[in-house]
Amino acid sequence: MWNKDKIIIFTSLWLVIATLTIFAFAGIISPRLASSSNEKINLLNPATSQVDQPLQLSLKSEDFSTDLHASLSLDRGNRHAIIGTLDLPGNLENLVIDKKRQLAFLANSFSGVQIADISDPTKIKLIGIIATSGHAWDIKFRDNLLFIAAARGGLQIVDISRPENPVKLSELILPATPLLKIALHKKTLYASSGKKGLQVIDVSELKAPRLANTLNTENGAWGVTVINDYLYVSSDKFQLTTYSLTKPLQPEYKHRLIMPGRIWEMAHFDQYLYAPTREEGLVVLDISTPGSPKRIKPQPQMDSVETISIDGTLAVLTNRMHDLYTYDLSNPATPKKTRASDLAVRPRNSALNGNFAYVASGLAGLQVVDLDKLSPDKLLRTLQIPGSLKQVLFDESYYYLATKKHGIFIARTNEDGRLPAIVSSVPISGRIQNMVRSGNYLYLACSNEGLQIVDISDPLKPRLTGNFNYPGYFRDIVSAGNNLYITVADDGLLSVDISFPESPILLGHLPLPGPVKLAIKDNRVYSASAEAGLHIVDVSDPSHPTEISRTSLPWPLQEFARFHQLAIDNKTVYLAAGEAELIVIDVANEKNPHISDIVQINGETLAVTPHGTKVYAATRQGGLWILQNDKGKLKRLAVTETLGSCVDIKFQDEKLVLANGEKGLSFLTEPQMLSTSSSPANELRTRNSTLETIEIPPLSQPGIYNLALFNKGQLTEFVGAVRITEKKE
Repeated sequence: MWNKDKIIIFTSLWLVIATLTIFAFAGIISPRLASSSNEKINLLNPATSQVDQPLQLSLKSEDFSTDLHASLSLDRGNRHAIIGTLDLPGNLENLVIDKKRQLAFLANSFSGVQIADISDPTKIKLIGIIATSGHAWDIKFRDNLLFIAAARGGLQIVDISRPENPVKLSELILPATPLLKIALHKKTLYASSGKKGLQVIDVSELKAPRLANTLNTENGAWGVTVINDYLYVSSDKFQLTTYSLTKPLQPEYKHRLIMPGRIWEMAHFDQYLYAPTREEGLVVLDISTPGSPKRIKPQPQMDSVETISIDGTLAVLTNRMHDLYTYDLSNPATPKKTRASDLAVRPRNSALNGNFAYVASGLAGLQVVDLDKLSPDKLLRTLQIPGSLKQVLFDESYYYLATKKHGIFIARTNEDGRLPAIVSSVPISGRIQNMVRSGNYLYLACSNEGLQIVDISDPLKPRLTGNFNYPGYFRDIVSAGNNLYITVADDGLLSVDISFPESPILLGHLPLPGPVKLAIKDNRVYSASAEAGLHIVDVSDPSHPTEISRTSLPWPLQEFARFHQLAIDNKTVYLAAGEAELIVIDVANEKNPHISDIVQINGETLAVTPHGTKVYAATRQGGLWILQNDKGKLKRLAVTETLGSCVDIKFQDEKLVLANGEKGLSFLTEPQMLSTSSSPANELRTRNSTLETIEIPPLSQPGIYNLALFNKGQLTEFVGAVRITEKKE
């Protein structure tokens, strides 16, 4: 039962969210531009220079603090190319553009459909809202009508002849049948429903749409598109099925083609159908005989892609790994890739309007990307591997890479600056949760498959050599000497002896409620659980682990904290707690630890690693924050992009090595910390203002750099503050 205080707090939170939503829709909260987020601080001289030349930047403000931190990092995410942004509550999934009226209709899975004026892409205006009874997933525009696939909210038909005052004409809800992707043909609408198949809906009576037919229930339906009088449907079994629409309400099966993966989006140009896939990149189909599409021979590129939009001979393809590609379709049978750029946002879908790509970016809202400003090549050094990278270990010669579902990969280092090359792999059953190394063996905590052991004495020929079975779901693993410590969901902490590496022996067991993540220091194990917070366990006798204390999280953190990584440094524990962000716990008094700080770092925190005097934290949204512990409180020093969902951070010489989720193995240079100095009052041009001078050391890599300034703990960013060009001969 909730007490009165909890009810008041919960109600207050929702009132704040509701107020922000109303303000956003009313235009009180305006879209932010790709520039400084704090107009009180002005950058006087964005700088351009050549490599290896020192620079100065000058900032003016009436509100500088004495505790001022500045850093400079390469604009790996091409944020300088984002010329306009519309922040929206919810999760923007898709969009369609009315080019004649310069309007964008935005399908937002949590807050219906928003209508925006995009006549000035740098100043997008929200002008209308359409509430839907379900999660808006897909959207189609024809004449003055919008057709909205609202998942379990069914089909919504809306009159948008007056976009500032849209009128819902009708809706059709199909019980237990979500509508995901839609396509239109004359007076018929075709909607995919996943495993529920393809729904054929008669929309001849706009105020009374009706279900006329259901197809493809044996294989499911995902992506749908109509080209002339033919319907193309992708299925769960990697198939593309073609139907003739001579009788629109009764599509006639014509052809089935095996595809290399699941297809959600398709687009056509000339006599070709383009289907993006994660597995084999862009697949091109010849539909000159529309009832029997034929695949053009595979292209040399293999970029994983999920969405496509086409305008004339320009195509833009994206994926959720922060990648954007442009293709030239002048020769439509053999598209030519012209750009391969990183984005600071995670695209869900995109639409082209001239040379601007309007990107639906999930929680980041709508982003407008000027394609002419994109870097032609990717700026993040990444080794792409199959699956999602969970953990990275390395020595002087090899990287050992654990993926969530695709087992272990081993990559050899390169001395000439090139990315490592994969030389071997080992398939592993079960999902790998974490990995440790002891001698010539890797030990993997593998969900329901227990502990798996890989012999890496010959990295070119690794082999699965043993296992350790224990009932339950393995969550995490750490090692100390000849002992492993493993958390098992709903069962607690195990201590395991690996004196005989291929034959582990259970030493001890400590029941703990729902343990998730682990860290170890000396003879103490630190375990985090959603039910009870932090546990401190004495393992000086591994056969009898003993709990010393536990520290529960305060409400409401305990309701939504999700522990992704746990780290210990000196007498401080750091919890990467997902939506609860970064939690700092002082364990100097191990019998009575306490939370010393909760740090907001603008995202869902997935990884945290202390290193030297600094703490590094990565978010699901692709940010890397660098902080410093100052008497139990963390000060923000710098921020840069990882362009992935980083779950593990390591350090190698002068670079950061990241297990970067689906992005793979990424290498970053750390942002440069900059010194600042104030000018004497008599040198200021403006009364009551302070002038800060920032020294930029010589930069060896050409590119565009972003300045991050932390003033009173608040972040102000100047995108594209420094441009470095090649040295002229």
